Amino acid sequence: MFLAYFLLDFFFEKKLVGENKIFPDWIMFWDSKILLLVNRELASPFLDIVFAGLTHIGLTYFWLALAIFLWFKKMREEAVLLTLTIVLSSLIVLPAKFFLPRARPFLLLDLRTLWFEGGYSFPSGHAKNSFASAKILGNKKKKLKIFLYILAVAVSFSRIYLGFHWPTDVLAGALVGWFSSSLILCFRRKIMSVF
Repeated sequence: MFLAYFLLDFFFEKKLVGENKIFPDWIMFWDSKILLLVNRELASPFLDIVFAGLTHIGLTYFWLALAIFLWFKKMREEAVLLTLTIVLSSLIVLPAKFFLPRARPFLLLDLRTLWFEGGYSFPSGHAKNSFASAKILGNKKKKLKIFLYILAVAVSFSRIYLGFHWPTDVLAGALVGWFSSSLILCFRRKIMSVF
């Protein structure tokens, strides 16, 4: 069923738009206030360029490509754990998007957008990937950890700035990514005994 949804979404140019009444009014009120502040009041041509570039770092393909690179650089533990975390967290996020088909904010509010994205909004896959990767890759390297979490926050913020996600979408995605990676790290030794 999930495969059918994603194939439909892909072949029909991501025209599935979602609902506007998934969450209670008080959540929508605060989501809208924060989103409008970030999207309109902080807007500048310079930040448009910065966040338009940063947002792509949150793509699943980016992190899976990095995992392949790490594998060939003989950093197999990081590669395996990163891949498993991205897969596990996706198995949480994709059904959530299906069962909670929240409309992207630019479809409901008058927002500045640089381009349009299809699919559903809740939770943010970019935030999920960024926080999951920060936890996994920063686990052993403390200096890298700080940079990766700053990057995860910036990628997540970019999703709000660009009008693609509500703040609660980003928060939920970040939590899914962080908890998924924490779970994978709890079983690190057992996982690596297989690989």
